[in-house]
Amino acid sequence: MTGHRCDHAERTSLRLFYRNWHPTGLGKVVSGALARLSGLGLTPAILLTLQVRGRRSGRLHTNVLVVTEHDGHRYLVSMLGDGSEWVRNVRATGGEAFVKRGSSRPVRLTEVPAEERAPILKAYCQVATSGRRHFPIPHDAPLTEFRAIAADYPVFRIEPAQREGAVPAPRDRRRSLAAASAVAVAGLAYTAVVRPRIRRWGATDEEVAKALPGDELPSPMGYRPVSTRAITIDAPPDQVWPWLVQMGSGRAGFYTHEWVERLLFITYADGHSATRIHPEWQELHVGDRVPYSRFNTVPVTMVDRPRCLIAGEWLILEPLAGGTKTRLIARTRGGWLEPFARKVPVLWPLLWPIAALIDRGPGEALHHYMESGMLKGIKSRVEAAACQTVPGA
Repeated sequence: MTGHRCDHAERTSLRLFYRNWHPTGLGKVVSGALARLSGLGLTPAILLTLQVRGRRSGRLHTNVLVVTEHDGHRYLVSMLGDGSEWVRNVRATGGEAFVKRGSSRPVRLTEVPAEERAPILKAYCQVATSGRRHFPIPHDAPLTEFRAIAADYPVFRIEPAQREGAVPAPRDRRRSLAAASAVAVAGLAYTAVVRPRIRRWGATDEEVAKALPGDELPSPMGYRPVSTRAITIDAPPDQVWPWLVQMGSGRAGFYTHEWVERLLFITYADGHSATRIHPEWQELHVGDRVPYSRFNTVPVTMVDRPRCLIAGEWLILEPLAGGTKTRLIARTRGGWLEPFARKVPVLWPLLWPIAALIDRGPGEALHHYMESGMLKGIKSRVEAAACQTVPGA
């Protein structure tokens, strides 16, 4: 940048994605994901994927950019100024590049002289609600203010390529196709085989289909039904209940994989998941809040001792074998990232597809790992305690 050294976006939440006019590690990950989604045509039409050869490596580099329309032409604006890698690469290639939205096509990017950029920059700031935060002036500032900063923000006009037959290098296309095919096969396998199994781990068809207490409760965050899992415990419900009601961060823990819990900022009163019943945590009422980590709590929405406890997830106890055993059913509403992504100002159209993919893939897999571990942890503790109370055991 020739002036305006301070990036105003760093004063906002965008500092997570950009520092000193360059993307952070997180910014590169998000940008890469958006570029792939845009290349497939899965993002708003205002975004497109730019592919340009690296000035040193010769490999195609990919960026996602906002397209600005002005006076019948389409433009790309560098919100990070002259230091953007894609700008340097475009200049080094003489403007040769590819744009991709569904399919890739060659284009020529012609740099607009600084004295002609002001109206284009103003038009860009009207549509790029995140990108305009890198500008030191309001998005509705007069043209005179845009002229004052125009030299710091390169603008390129998108024009047809002189060689229409130009295509990305076959090697790059083969790599992209192989990667896309591998991801598609893995996604199909997970969706068709793995996901249906982990969403109903241990549960019968009847348990998955039937209505459970609390199903009628509203979901203020818009969470969707995700899973129903179950396990049989060799103890009556009244012996299982005390272990459920004392769960929580800073309390008994959640009886599952502690190495993951510690990464999620979950703490324990005993230094680890409890292996005993704590009398001081046996009273829980609707409206109380259960800590899920050091940073968040969830409300208790239903308590029916020893039948049902709902605090973030459903825990239903059904007596079996004349009341000597318990069927413990855990039902969850999820989509944890999606509701939050929808609430993020400006960025939500970009973040929501990523959040949805994470929720339905790694998010559900991690939740299965933790919840099935919790059910097994509860079973082992209850049955061990029951054995200790049996004379001669």
